[in-house]
Amino acid sequence: QIPMIVGNKGAQVAQVDPPTLAALKQERAKPAELQLTAIASRSVTTAPVDNDTSTAALIAKFEIALQNGRLIENGDGAYEYYQQVKSRPDAQPYTGLMRLNLAAKLQDEAQIAINDYLSGKQDEMQKRWQFAFATAYDKYPGYLEKSAELLGADHFMYTRLKSREHYFAGLRLRLKYEQSKSNDPKSELLKMALAEQQKSIELDASAMFAYNEIGHLKILMQAYSEAVPQFEKAVSLSPTWALPWSNLAFAHYKMKQYDKAEQFGLKALKLDSTFFLTLYNLGLINYQKNEYAKAVNYYKKALLINPEFTLLYFELGLAAFYVEDYQTSEIMTLEYVNRAPNNPIGYQMLGEIALKNNKRTEAEAHYKRAIELNNGYSLAFYSLGDIAFEKNDLENAKTYFTRYLVLEKNDFDGYWKLACVYVKLNDNNQAVTVLQNAFDAGVGDTKKLENEACFEPLMNFPAYQQLLTKYRKKE
Repeated sequence: QIPMIVGNKGAQVAQVDPPTLAALKQERAKPAELQLTAIASRSVTTAPVDNDTSTAALIAKFEIALQNGRLIENGDGAYEYYQQVKSRPDAQPYTGLMRLNLAAKLQDEAQIAINDYLSGKQDEMQKRWQFAFATAYDKYPGYLEKSAELLGADHFMYTRLKSREHYFAGLRLRLKYEQSKSNDPKSELLKMALAEQQKSIELDASAMFAYNEIGHLKILMQAYSEAVPQFEKAVSLSPTWALPWSNLAFAHYKMKQYDKAEQFGLKALKLDSTFFLTLYNLGLINYQKNEYAKAVNYYKKALLINPEFTLLYFELGLAAFYVEDYQTSEIMTLEYVNRAPNNPIGYQMLGEIALKNNKRTEAEAHYKRAIELNNGYSLAFYSLGDIAFEKNDLENAKTYFTRYLVLEKNDFDGYWKLACVYVKLNDNNQAVTVLQNAFDAGVGDTKKLENEACFEPLMNFPAYQQLLTKYRKKE
């Protein structure tokens, strides 16, 4: 951060020869200056209203507003008071300092936010994850715009301030997109956010946080390979900043390059062993590598740092399930359901845990609750079909698997299970029709059919043999 002139104007920074100073004051003194002698004798930032002029009153109001953080509020902000006095002759000895103090104050909060972001400070990250732009980021673009205006286009800070103005404008748009829970990679909000970040780096090519933000936007746009060079640019500008290294790990994770993803994650972890996002990403990566115990370890560490990240409870519960720690899995999943009661995945997970604990009735209730929350949640229909099939409740099994296939037309397991139901119902023709539908959908597999015990009654059924013969040749 390049320092601005802020603070106590009356603080002693050098010794002065008194006779010389007195002579200069006498030569340069004018009535307007003498009128505000009481204010001029102190810093503008501490001046009381001890003069009955309107200018003195406005300057005092400016200082109170500045000290209380009311910067560009309509009617009672420091910027408005400055605008009222800047052209008054009797205010000229003070307007320069007022202008610089206000310009510095307008950029102060945004600069702190950037500094905290670059250092990976948890409070700053939480603001972004919890969409706190309404009370923080929402005002930064306007603040930075006014700060640049006050300093003028010739000031050495002008282009940097304009760059950050565009950065925060883009950040606001991206956070609004995420808060809307939209999954549209072609969203206009994302396009507008990207345009703002591109303006930011056009004005300041060293804005590593803008490159990182572009990478994040590319991930939201599902353009993962395009995100990588943006994060690489960010780390080239700030190689000790853990966040873009962690984001590189996530980009490669999304491209299913898990070994490479882990390398970047470990690099980020080496830079900051307490950075929540890195620990979470390493958990995701190791889960995909079937290293479930390692995933559990990373998730537990992440949870200690950020217990407010709701999805983490589900991820930890899922990884614990695969290491057969069903107690931890259930505790974590129940906490997830408590925090996200309208998401069916929590109830689906509780159903899976109940099955492992041989509580089928309880499992069935969880799956039905998932469907109540979302009638398009396909996995619960599949699980209910399995339970009905095991109970020989074939009519309900048929209903559940049929509904599953309406939602998941490209899953061979669904066709397979529904065909098995029809075999048990002694409806061989319909069983073969279901399997034919699977091959028509391009997901049939003759090897799985030949090795499946439930299809043994079809082995002497001509239509089934014709289907196998036809598709063996194609495979």
